[in-house]
Amino acid sequence: MVRNSAMALVFAVAQVAFASAVFDQADMLQHKVEQCSKFHEAEGPASASAEATRPESQPSLKLEAGSRVEIKIENGKMAGKWVPASVDRERSPGFYDVRVELGPSNCYFSIIPGLRSQFLRRPTDSAKYEKELRFYSEAQTEAKQAVDGLEFDAQKRVRERLLAKGMSKQAVKAKMEEMEKSMQRKKAAHASCPPGYAAAVGDVRGGNQFSHNATELNKQDAIALCAEDCSKRDACKSFEWSPGSKVCNLNRVPEPDRAAPFLDYIFCKRAKTQDVIRA
Repeated sequence: MVRNSAMALVFAVAQVAFASAVFDQADMLQHKVEQCSKFHEAEGPASASAEATRPESQPSLKLEAGSRVEIKIENGKMAGKWVPASVDRERSPGFYDVRVELGPSNCYFSIIPGLRSQFLRRPTDSAKYEKELRFYSEAQTEAKQAVDGLEFDAQKRVRERLLAKGMSKQAVKAKMEEMEKSMQRKKAAHASCPPGYAAAVGDVRGGNQFSHNATELNKQDAIALCAEDCSKRDACKSFEWSPGSKVCNLNRVPEPDRAAPFLDYIFCKRAKTQDVIRA
């Protein structure tokens, strides 16, 4: 009888302990559920907000050729900066070729091809847009960084899109090289002899150029800067500039002494009405 009572007591104590453990576990689970609910409630709006700010989530813009726009730089030192630009043409519905011309005499030039309208915005303030253009016309370093950054972003987007389509890395590389050559041709077409200079066809022998060597080539980012360098010298009568290599050759003679142009060099001679800027 005593033994049965003891066993009953042990069984009762075990039941109480088991029930207590179950209740404790349930309470812990409930607490975790409440914490997760609070976390998701706090996370939800932020996640939705982040998703809403992605370019792909923005409404499409309908833009006309020549429309003023701004492009956001996504990578590099100037990431997050909006840069003034204009629509060159509509490539397909919702996709635009965008023209960027910054720096002194708009010497930093590029056309960003096939840009989704969601990566663009209309200027909210015309005066601010003009102010930004004036800033870049005087800030040569920042102008170059901005154009370089936009071109890097464009190449990155195209590369990722081609890889996503299943193209091999070699095919993508070949396509990117083809696009780069096309861009260089566009830049060459954009480049023309600046005011005070007239175009000519041909080349000048090395002996009629200001001395330079292969390790210290005179490189200028734009044809306008090459012209500026020539204008500072009384003895400089013409210059040749390459859009591809950026090399600027200053000549002591006003006319080409060879009929055929050299590579992609553009030949510019002083116009007769040019006022010489003395160094």
